Amino acid sequence: MPLGGLGAVHGRVGLVKPWRAPSWRPAPAGALAERAGDGRPTLAQSVRAAAALDCLNVALDHWLASDGHLDLVTLLDEAFAALGQRVTTA
Repeated sequence: MPLGGLGAVHGRVGLVKPWRAPSWRPAPAGALAERAGDGRPTLAQSVRAAAALDCLNVALDHWLASDGHLDLVTLLDEAFAALGQRVTTA
């Protein structure tokens, strides 16, 4: 029986991720626009919302790959920190 969105998937801990659906993506951008008093999400608000959702998805993927051994909060922190790091090229 699933507990808090977690369930057994072929003997592994799995997490249902409904936010991967494209129809769910506009909601966080709309919330950012509403907080800013904007009628519709700006490009920047849409990009920030998409980046945040992708950080969450990547952190969850790594957590699931570790069979839940890695700390999810730490993975989330690392994902958001990586997003803010400057990319350098050789």
